[in-house]
Amino acid sequence: AAVDITATTLPLSAVDDIGTGADPIDTTISGVLTLTTTVTGAPIFVRDTGVPTSLVVSVAESDVVLQFAGVARNYTFADATNALTGTGSGRGITFSNTTGGIAIGALDVGADNVTLDAFSSITDGGGTLTANAAVLTTVGAIGAAGVGNAIDTSVTTLTATANSGGVYINELNAITLTATAGGPSNDVEVDAGGTITVSNVSAPDLVRLDSAAGNVVALAVGTVVSGATATLDASGTIGV
Repeated sequence: AAVDITATTLPLSAVDDIGTGADPIDTTISGVLTLTTTVTGAPIFVRDTGVPTSLVVSVAESDVVLQFAGVARNYTFADATNALTGTGSGRGITFSNTTGGIAIGALDVGADNVTLDAFSSITDGGGTLTANAAVLTTVGAIGAAGVGNAIDTSVTTLTATANSGGVYINELNAITLTATAGGPSNDVEVDAGGTITVSNVSAPDLVRLDSAAGNVVALAVGTVVSGATATLDASGTIGV
């Protein structure tokens, strides 16, 4: 297909649709690619032949299909399930659903960064979030209590803010953690395969940090773990 837009940086915004499934917008972008639709159900379909340095996407409960020819990387967001998936390492993504949730499927950006912002909750979509640094923010909860309901991650650094819900994370390896739960009786529960380095963690009710094969340590002097109840478990040491 012929390229519609060639640019270093492209902010592309529309009230309604950007492209269609049958005829996506063809771009060649080498910088930041920003895509925004504002009406509920207004999808985004873009096919890029360049290598954008980063992606910024914002929709309101709308389908998104992003295809990239320059690297093995595609991102898909399904309106019906709120499932966000992306395969192959490459550039990071900032993704917002302004009127609904995000269910994290297999989302892998390798050594790059991910920022997710949801109006309702961020839930487990059956996959693992793989990135260098991840920032998760939501009005509701991040993950949920119970077996198989936590957000599965493989990240170096995680910042998780649930403004009126709990935070539930299952990290495969070691992690540097900042986590905040909001609203009455909500918890922060984090299980990690390696050392948990705590930057700041707070919850109205329970804070539970469990390192299966490592330590639970402070990032710096003055690190705060705040909750009505705190449970810290580690196979190694707890403290500095």
